[in-house]
Amino acid sequence: MPLSLGLAIASSAGDIAGQDLARSLTVIAEIISGAAEDIHINKPAATALAHRVQETINIIVDAQMEGEHTIISPEWKAAFDDFKSVLIEIQHALDEIRKQSYLAQIIHRTRTTTTIEDLSQRLKDAFAVLKARL
Repeated sequence: MPLSLGLAIASSAGDIAGQDLARSLTVIAEIISGAAEDIHINKPAATALAHRVQETINIIVDAQMEGEHTIISPEWKAAFDDFKSVLIEIQHALDEIRKQSYLAQIIHRTRTTTTIEDLSQRLKDAFAVLKARL
């Protein structure tokens, strides 16, 4: 199954089931981590980004477990949708890098480094907005 399809299924499953938010986010983190592991050049940066995704998701899951009976505001839902969009963007970017040949990864290593740094910042920003909406 292509990674993007797996991400879409995991995300949709979380939306439908509501209570399966933790499971769907965990699956998303695993897909991103798998893509990062398959990158040859810039692997440390890609795996650091995947680790950051996992840490962020762990925080969200822990918060959801603690406040399971709280009502989710429309603002939080919008911020969460933006957060999911960033996760999808991360997955797509890592998947595109992963598909490149070793030589192409060497040639584009500077651009890839910049892309990973930008994605890391976007993840931090999306998470900050999500926390502010709680």
